[in-house]
Amino acid sequence: MKRPRASATGVRPRAPRHLGLLAAAALLAAAHSPALADSPLWELDFRLGDAWDAPLPIVLRQRGQDDLRLTARWRTDALKIPFYYSYRVARWRGGRAWALDLTHHKLYLENPPPEVQDFCVSHGYNLLTLQRLVQRGGWRFGGAAGVVVTHPESEVRGRRFGEHGGLLRAGYYVSGPTAGALVGATRALRGPLRLTSEAKLTLSYASVPLAGGSARVPDLAVHVTVGLGWAVGR
Repeated sequence: MKRPRASATGVRPRAPRHLGLLAAAALLAAAHSPALADSPLWELDFRLGDAWDAPLPIVLRQRGQDDLRLTARWRTDALKIPFYYSYRVARWRGGRAWALDLTHHKLYLENPPPEVQDFCVSHGYNLLTLQRLVQRGGWRFGGAAGVVVTHPESEVRGRRFGEHGGLLRAGYYVSGPTAGALVGATRALRGPLRLTSEAKLTLSYASVPLAGGSARVPDLAVHVTVGLGWAVGR
């Protein structure tokens, strides 16, 4: 699908950020968070949110052409399809857990040079991580490490990249490593239902294909998410 072109200034209009609202919701969820009497054996949660990405240098390379180097500015368009989301399954023993988390992060380049008609990783700059979590009362802390699974979409120098290669010919590529740290809160609602909120810092690196070459796309991001969890006790 063709993405909106850059404005005459070379910067695409910035979408409204939702981090302030989400941060307020996270603090509200954290306030008066009761300590859970017993940590659940299994927990599944689904969260929506947004992210802020630090400007970082990227390099786009095509065979027979000069490299394109720029300091990328990104937007996430978190509430536009495909949505930004995160879900996790965790297995608890006491106040500690191992968890598998998938964060569907999105990157849209806001300041493309003239040679770049389109560049985004919008069907996922996906962060698939194994997490180690510790719970203290209603608070949770953790670290994460894993891989970046990308679905790049681009048109550079008039050459559009096909989106049907990679894993299962679905346009997905295992593109590099990621690591992060997180702090979150949980609040019991009714029965097994929980309100969850989380702030996370991630550092990632991805090498993604484009027509006739590849792009190096590092990312340093702050994520804020809020959602619901379902806990199953012993």
